[in-house]
Amino acid sequence: MRALVQGLARKDVANRLGLSVHTVGTMCKRGYAKLGVRSHAELVAKLAGGET
Repeated sequence: MRALVQGLARKDVANRLGLSVHTVGTMCKRGYAKLGVRSHAELVAKLAGGET
């Protein structure tokens, strides 16, 4: 999630971690659910201390 917030694309995150893009997508969906957000923009706002 940190890498995504820093602006990396899912493909870049997958390459860094040696995972498939599909796996990274699944991890994102699960992370969004745990954090109570539904989009990348909401994630960034939440982690920056803003309102979602």
